[in-house]
Amino acid sequence: MSKRIITVSRSRGYFGALRKLAVYLDGEKVSDLKRGQSTPVPLEDGASGQIVLKMDWGKTSPFDLHSVPDAASVEIVTRIGWPWQWFGIGGLPFAFRVRYDNT
Repeated sequence: MSKRIITVSRSRGYFGALRKLAVYLDGEKVSDLKRGQSTPVPLEDGASGQIVLKMDWGKTSPFDLHSVPDAASVEIVTRIGWPWQWFGIGGLPFAFRVRYDNT
């Protein structure tokens, strides 16, 4: 099996600024991210490649890392949603954005 590394970065948004964001790949915790931090996430061929972010009791919808092209990374950005999301109800207010090396 081959493996590729995808860099996952957390933007410097204000939601949960003092909290770590737990990164789970296929149900296993792979990292904690603070504001402005990045982490390499190894993605094996054949793995489901589902990444989920968790903070306290809230979590995001799964994101498929297989959809990320080679030479690209994933940035986690705070999005503005309905007010309950700020409390982790209905999912955390984070979105995944694919970034290409030249942007």
